[in-house]
Amino acid sequence: MITISEVIRAYEAKTPQELANIPQYVAVFGSTGIVFQYKDNDGVSHDITITSDNFFNELDHFMSWQMLAYNGNVNPLEKFLSKLNYHLINKKSQYERILTALMLDYSPIENVFEDETDTITKTGTIGNSGQDTSNIGVRRGTATDNSVTSQQYVNTWETSDDVKDGKAVGTGSTTTTSDATQDTVSRANTETFNTTDAHTKNRHGNVGVTKSSELVADEINLRNHNVFINLFITGFVNDTMYLVKEVWNE
Repeated sequence: MITISEVIRAYEAKTPQELANIPQYVAVFGSTGIVFQYKDNDGVSHDITITSDNFFNELDHFMSWQMLAYNGNVNPLEKFLSKLNYHLINKKSQYERILTALMLDYSPIENVFEDETDTITKTGTIGNSGQDTSNIGVRRGTATDNSVTSQQYVNTWETSDDVKDGKAVGTGSTTTTSDATQDTVSRANTETFNTTDAHTKNRHGNVGVTKSSELVADEINLRNHNVFINLFITGFVNDTMYLVKEVWNE
């Protein structure tokens, strides 16, 4: 078994130059430390680095944990670093997603932030077409006037005045034929419409029965217990080590 105390002592006994010559150390920490990436609210990537000193200082809180070592002659630091490198290879992306969640900018006293947009768009064409025909002018048909247009007059020895003898010498008739004309109007009306009705609603704040003081307490608890380096080391220890409990004999 390899204990955490052995690992820490082995690390503290090495100089930076000696650590740089350990392949397992270089594979984990490189020249600067373990680099994790996260994205902010705008999707921009940032780096956060855990140096080897930061890591082993935090590891001091796990003195009661041990790691299996089947070979008794194994170097505790090299064995530990090999396990740590394997853990990073398999779970680094998960830690980076956790880090992104922790680094998001938000208000701790708001449990709802909602933007809702409703947009209704109407497009189309309305039209009508056809012909309207109406008759204008006089009546269609033939009209005949049979009135007398001339009369015969005679003169007698008794008087010098002309008198009618009552005999018509001529009649006339007038025939008028009229055709009505047609007035035709064509219709072709088209109306095109394209309208958009948009409604936006924003809701944020403390919605529900949760008190603002409870939200603040949750935020403090989150930051105290879920600092990223602590999350990372806790995940690694739980994944690769065993907790040894001391039993006191009374």
